[in-house]
Amino acid sequence: MGGRSTQAPAEDRDAVQPPVNTLDLLVDLLEWNSEGKMSQDSLTKLLSIMNKHFGELLHSFPSSFQAAWKNFEAFDAPPNRVDLCVNGCVFFEGAHANDAVCPKCKEARWEAYGETGEVDEGKGRRARSQFFWWSIADILRRVYANPQTAELMRAHSRHTPPEDGSFRTIWGK
Repeated sequence: MGGRSTQAPAEDRDAVQPPVNTLDLLVDLLEWNSEGKMSQDSLTKLLSIMNKHFGELLHSFPSSFQAAWKNFEAFDAPPNRVDLCVNGCVFFEGAHANDAVCPKCKEARWEAYGETGEVDEGKGRRARSQFFWWSIADILRRVYANPQTAELMRAHSRHTPPEDGSFRTIWGK
């Protein structure tokens, strides 16, 4: 590569790196994962690599999918989850709760997990696809847990209608 040095000048190496908003980074990665762009295993591998190379900068950044989800337990609103056909045909609940294959496209519900390499009834299987969601009650609980957003949500109670009986929107009409 010619005579070029690939090392940064000393003043650049010694400069303090800007802080990383690890929560934003984690939310972006989990959102990317939820869009089906990568499996949970791939996300765990990515988190592990990030910790290996940027551990000091990221401080206590989770190194696995499961550890990442634990960051959100503080909201006291665990996600609801249900197994989903990999093609999105059906949720495996209700009449399909015990199905091992999708009744519409015949895709397998389970994939092998762990050391066995076989899909079995014990710990050797997991759903190929899952859907996670929070109920509206859980979302509102989190909104009202924050004093600033709770105040905004109660703003309508401070509104007094005009004495002339007219109706006004937030735009004044």
